[in-house]
Amino acid sequence: VGRARSRGRAGGTGGGAGGGAAVEAESGAVFSAVGETISDAVVVRDADRSIRYVSQGLDRILGYGTDGLAGIHPMHLLHPDDLLEALRLTEEVTSTRGASHVIACRVRRADGTYCDAEITLTNLLDHPAINGHLCAIRDVSEQRGLTLRLRHRAEHDDLTGLVNRSALVE
Repeated sequence: VGRARSRGRAGGTGGGAGGGAAVEAESGAVFSAVGETISDAVVVRDADRSIRYVSQGLDRILGYGTDGLAGIHPMHLLHPDDLLEALRLTEEVTSTRGASHVIACRVRRADGTYCDAEITLTNLLDHPAINGHLCAIRDVSEQRGLTLRLRHRAEHDDLTGLVNRSALVE
């Protein structure tokens, strides 16, 4: 697992023989800078599903360093109850160039706990600079917790904690 590296062909115009290499290097630098500064984790897998790139966001979200996934199949990080649906959606994306799905699931952190996550998996095998499957992982635990608390408050009396009439009607 390494830092971003560009493996495609740059279609730059002009600039002679070195022009394409310069465009490719700039594209790789931009990709790397974006991947390292956003709060989401970015993982790029090759067509054979081996991990080629991991951003520092993976450490921030899950506690795995950039080499923390070495030897671990990413599906082993998913909660067992979420695995079948995630496998189905992943197979759809990996078998169809250009396809993309958002997978809502729980992902195991390095400390063994799970966080609620939203994983956007996109097949970019046809993209010359990516040439792989791009996974953007977002920790949505805080949003999920707020949603559950709001739902509970809407369905329960604040004073007694008992289910209110609106929850019984549904």
